[in-house]
Amino acid sequence: MKGWRNLRRVYQVFFFGLFLCLLVLASQRLIKAYPVSLFLEADPLIALGSLLASQVLFSGLVLALVIVGLTLIFGRVFCSWICPLGILNHVMSALPSVLKRRARMLSNEWRPIYQTKYYILIALLVLAAFGVLQVGLLDPIALVVRSFAVSVLPGLQKAGLPLYATQPTFLGGWLIGLLLLVILGANRFVMRLWCRMLCPLGALLGALARHSLFRIHKEPSKCLSCHKCSEACHGACDPHGSIRVSDCVMCLNCLTACPQGGIRYGFLPDPVNEAPAPDLSRRKVIAAVASGVALAPVLRTSHGVAAGANHDLIRPPGSLAEEDFAKKCIKCGACIKVCPTGVLQPAALEAGFEGIWTPILRFDIANCTHTCTLCSQVCPTGAIVPVTPLDRVGAPPDKEPIKLGTAFFDRGRCLPWAMATPCIVCEEVCPTSPKAIWIEPSEVKKSDGTTIKVQLPHLDPKRCIGCGICQNRCPVGAKAAITVSSVGESRSPENQILIKSY
Repeated sequence: MKGWRNLRRVYQVFFFGLFLCLLVLASQRLIKAYPVSLFLEADPLIALGSLLASQVLFSGLVLALVIVGLTLIFGRVFCSWICPLGILNHVMSALPSVLKRRARMLSNEWRPIYQTKYYILIALLVLAAFGVLQVGLLDPIALVVRSFAVSVLPGLQKAGLPLYATQPTFLGGWLIGLLLLVILGANRFVMRLWCRMLCPLGALLGALARHSLFRIHKEPSKCLSCHKCSEACHGACDPHGSIRVSDCVMCLNCLTACPQGGIRYGFLPDPVNEAPAPDLSRRKVIAAVASGVALAPVLRTSHGVAAGANHDLIRPPGSLAEEDFAKKCIKCGACIKVCPTGVLQPAALEAGFEGIWTPILRFDIANCTHTCTLCSQVCPTGAIVPVTPLDRVGAPPDKEPIKLGTAFFDRGRCLPWAMATPCIVCEEVCPTSPKAIWIEPSEVKKSDGTTIKVQLPHLDPKRCIGCGICQNRCPVGAKAAITVSSVGESRSPENQILIKSY
């Protein structure tokens, strides 16, 4: 029986190592052709949620069918053998408990509150059906990728591990990291509380696992009522009583714990000792559906969804129009992780409540390299479509470059315009050819009556691609004299500069 546990450990080490390896490979130097979004693309909840929200199944997400197939054959093996967050929770739960033996046994008893994950799943899927994709908030793969991308790995870099060329900084990363710590810390009191009660992917796989070909079963004639199986169980699936197959996370600890060998894992066991789970309350199911229906219009009316409603909202190059982007982005942070400059940041409320933790460009932190396309290579759902460096810069005279927005001067803050102080930084750093920022030599009279020669900057909006380097390098300070607005962005035909010169 120990062979099962050792086999599980081998798979856990392999898949968590693969997860970390792919995260590290998601960098400018190493991304190449590696499947850095493998775990996200193989997530059935992400596939189902994106399909419901956008009515489009992104081709990469067909890998999710592999996980569905594994679940229908072997049960919820994904939760303990493959899922990075599940593996982390398993390791934390395996540490010596802070509870005494009896309290630990009581905490491992199945409780109706553990069915909460099914109601969360229902509410998220109803939201998705109304075009509001929020599965990424609680999906374990998206959650752990986001946490590692904006909190864990930058923290390790700060501690001295050379993972990045420069130290990245992510706004709100502390909150995302704190949520991960709370999830992991809860295991010290209730083993795998997240997996038992809150995980919507676990709920989806649990509903499938109820019909799996291979399941845990026990032989009542060998049971000594020692409850060692329940004490070791990570899923609170009640192996001592009527086994709840949907809640079994396939940790297989009960097989090793039983001193009589009375619990086994086999093909199509007799279901006489299985509980008919999930046994959901009809009233709570209706409440979950109603919650999803009620939340959908509230989230959809957030100010970030309407095209052009927030001109400070700038999305990565290759992003779909805002309404379509919101229906596909799962807030996983994969694009944020791969960004070489750190200009991509998790949104707070810039995109409304619906857009929390979606990627936005913050030019006060960095600029977008005008030939970089890494973010479009790792998006697992097609919220950012693949683009090439040629798409970014355009192919004159036939092809227009991708425009993230348009820069605008604040002449009241600009050094040459407002303070008669020579400065041509914005013109020097402008990467377009010909340059979008051009200089007009001029003489400006100072307050003491003397004149000084300055070069006044002007902008050609037709050439500006909205890369933000002018804003980022402006020497004025935190509030630059030139800022980029989303007006004129390629992804939105409506969000354009309407006044044209002829």
